[in-house]
Amino acid sequence: MDKTKHPESAYRFDACRPEITSFAMDGENNDGKKNRKRKFRGTAYSGQPLRHPYWGVVAFDLSTTEANDPTPVLVDHDRAKRAGFATLSIGSSIQIEDGTLLDNEQGQAIAAESDAGFPWQMSVHIEPGSIEHIESGVTAEVNGHTVQGPAYIFRNNLIREVSFTPTGVDHNTSAAAMSAGATAAGNPESTHPEDSNMELEELKQQINDLKASLEQAQNEAKAAAERAEKAEQELATMRRKARLSAVKDLFSALGREFSEEAAKPYMEMSDEMFAAVARDMKAAKPRVPENLFHAEATDGEAQKGNAEMLINA
Repeated sequence: MDKTKHPESAYRFDACRPEITSFAMDGENNDGKKNRKRKFRGTAYSGQPLRHPYWGVVAFDLSTTEANDPTPVLVDHDRAKRAGFATLSIGSSIQIEDGTLLDNEQGQAIAAESDAGFPWQMSVHIEPGSIEHIESGVTAEVNGHTVQGPAYIFRNNLIREVSFTPTGVDHNTSAAAMSAGATAAGNPESTHPEDSNMELEELKQQINDLKASLEQAQNEAKAAAERAEKAEQELATMRRKARLSAVKDLFSALGREFSEEAAKPYMEMSDEMFAAVARDMKAAKPRVPENLFHAEATDGEAQKGNAEMLINA
């Protein structure tokens, strides 16, 4: 989540349910009829530290908080939905002492739905002048209450408007709605000091970790490629030696004189082709009869005997 740009929900803290009283007569209109205005009151902020899902623990310094008088009353912080006006009392808490609903669509709807039992809530739009960050383990006193860090304290606040909201009572998000124009104490360019710095450092660390992982993966891939290339070279050398030995054996079996030039065609053959050629050449080799030399020796003796007989005759 980008905490340098706050979502609207970061500035809304629901307060307690207001009390909307019955009609009260207040003056006459042009027709001489009495105007009937609905009144309401309630607590906008108790003064205690609050817990919010976006900010965490937050407190509002009421000693430096002011309000317009009267303060506009809207519906859902929508300026186009004006429901009334109120006088606020700011002390150890923010109280809506005297709220008046307008006799218009929004005011009438608030009154009618309240009469029907709808649990309207109040929410205050506060524009802080500064936001103070309390570190973990540090405490501060705000509105007579102890604030335990990590937390935020909003100071120099100006209440712009109060709104009716349809949200339910939530003690973790009760009391006020801040504007997005606040600045952090000591850091006027950041509206959320919780540590855009911490998040930046975390992002930098994540980037560095990813870079290290990528570099390690690249080194491992390079080493694996080098091992594969070396293995291929060694395998090619072994296959060449085996083929050379097989060619020499073939030549020896055929009674041929071996030479590199004569062996070259056999060295370039595929394994399957060389095996087939070697097998066929060995099968086609002329066979010498086993009794060839015995017959020659016998014939020689016979011829010698015949020669002696002729001489004696």
